[in-house]
Amino acid sequence: MWVSLQATVQCAACQHSTAANAAVDTLHCDGCGAELTIHPQLWQSSLQSAIETGLELDANGVHEVQHQQGGSRLSLRIARVPPECPHCQGDISDTRPSTDLDCPHCAVPISVRSLPDVQGQLVGEDRALLAGQQREDSSPERVSCPSCGTSVLVDGSSRSPACSACDGQLVIPDEVWRRVHAPGSVAAWFLYTEHEPAETFQGYLYFMALTVGPNDVLYAQGTHNDGERIFAFDTKKRQLLWSKPWEDVGGQARVVLVGDTLWVHDDQRAQLLALDPTTGKKRSKIHVEGTHGIQTVIDGGDGTLLLTLYPETGLSRVSTTGEPRELWPPVGFFARLFGSNGYVHSAPVARPARLAQNTAFLVARPRGGAHLISTGDGVQLGTVSPDGSLLRSVSLPLVICDGRAAAAPDGTVHILGGRSGASVWVRVRDQQVDELLVAAHENASGGGPPILSGVLAVGPDGDVWLADGGKLTRYDGDGRLKWSFSS
Repeated sequence: MWVSLQATVQCAACQHSTAANAAVDTLHCDGCGAELTIHPQLWQSSLQSAIETGLELDANGVHEVQHQQGGSRLSLRIARVPPECPHCQGDISDTRPSTDLDCPHCAVPISVRSLPDVQGQLVGEDRALLAGQQREDSSPERVSCPSCGTSVLVDGSSRSPACSACDGQLVIPDEVWRRVHAPGSVAAWFLYTEHEPAETFQGYLYFMALTVGPNDVLYAQGTHNDGERIFAFDTKKRQLLWSKPWEDVGGQARVVLVGDTLWVHDDQRAQLLALDPTTGKKRSKIHVEGTHGIQTVIDGGDGTLLLTLYPETGLSRVSTTGEPRELWPPVGFFARLFGSNGYVHSAPVARPARLAQNTAFLVARPRGGAHLISTGDGVQLGTVSPDGSLLRSVSLPLVICDGRAAAAPDGTVHILGGRSGASVWVRVRDQQVDELLVAAHENASGGGPPILSGVLAVGPDGDVWLADGGKLTRYDGDGRLKWSFSS
C-alpha cells in the first residue's frame, strides 16, 4: 500500500507553518528563521499512525490530522493515492522500494529509507533537506562580519552563522534571510508498506438518514444497490454489516440509536420500528396515538422516548413499549412560586404548549432535556432542561432546517440547514453560532430558493459525519476534514 503525505510544522514563536518535505529532526521557520525541532519519536508515532490511517481509507480517500509533542506541532495530510516521482511526477506505483530507487521515467534517483518503529519505507523525501543542504529555490548571499569585516556566506541553513575569521556570531537581517531562505512549497512524499487495506466495499450506498454508533459504525436508511433499505456500515473496515429492505416506504424516514436499540420511523406513519443494531432483526413495532407521523425521536431518559409529531409540530413522550407518558415532570409548590432554573411557569400544563409551539425537530441533550428546533418564524434553537425549563434560545442563519441535527457529548449542537442557494453546516456552542461549511449549489448564483442537501450525524467522540448521496465525509468538531468515502 502507498500513502501520500504532505507535512507542515508550526513555529511556536511566530505561528507560521513551514513545509516539512522530509522527516528531518530540524527545520528553519520560513517566517522568522527560528530553528524548529521535531523529535524523532514524534515522526515515528505520526508515520506509523499514518500507515494505520491509510489502511482505513478508501482509494483517493483523505485524512488530515495534527500531532503534538513538546513544543512541536506537526500537521499531516494523508491520502490513499498512487505515488509519483518528485522530479517528473511520473507514476511509480509499479516499483517496489529498496535502498536504491531510480525513477522509471526520468531515471533520477529517488530517496528511500526506513525509520525505527515505522512499518514501512519513506519514499520521495526532499534529498537536499535530508542532506542538510539549502533548497534549490534559494540563492546564497554574502554579508560582512560586524566585528572584523570578513565576507561571510549566508546560504539559508542558519540564521546565526559563525564568521570563519574571528569566530564571531552573525545575526542575519530579515531582508537577507527572506531572500536566501524563500518559503518552500509543501510537496508530497510517500510511505510504502507491505500491509494492504481491507477489500473496498463493492456496490452503491445512498445515505438518506444517518446515526453513528460505537466503533464508527453508521446506521442508515437509504439505497443499497437494489432499493430502499436500512443498513449498518462499518467505516473502519468499509464493510456492510447487514442490510434489510425498508418495507414501510412512505414519507421521510429517520434512524436513531437509543441505548441498545435502533429506532426507525417516518413522517407519514404513526409508528416506531425497533431493531437490533447488531443484526438488524426486528424487535418490536409500536403505534403512537394522536398523530399522523413522527418527525424526530430522541432518548427521553428513564426508559422513554421524546417525539416531535407531524404535521402537528407538537411534542409527545412515550415509553419504549408505546404507552403515553407525562411530557414534563410535575412542578412542585416552590418551583411554581419562584420558578425553575430562573424561569417562572404559570402552571405545569402551560409548559408543554409554550415550549412546543412550532417545534418541528428535536436534538438529544447529553445532560438530559432536549434541544428544540423551531421553524415557525425563522429557524430557532431552544434548549430545555429535563423539567422543561427554557435555558436558552438562539436564532440561526438558516431559512430551512429539516431536522438534520445532532449534539456532541460536550453539548455542542451541529445543524445542517439551508438558505438561498446553499446548504450550511452550523455549529452552536453556548450562545455562539459559527458557520463551519457553506456548500453553494452549482446552479445557484447568489440567489434562488433555499437549498438543503445531505444528512448529518455526530458520533460519540464528537466528530461530525456528513453524507450527501453516496459520498460520506468525517470532520472534527471544528470542521477539519478527517476521512472521506465514496461508494
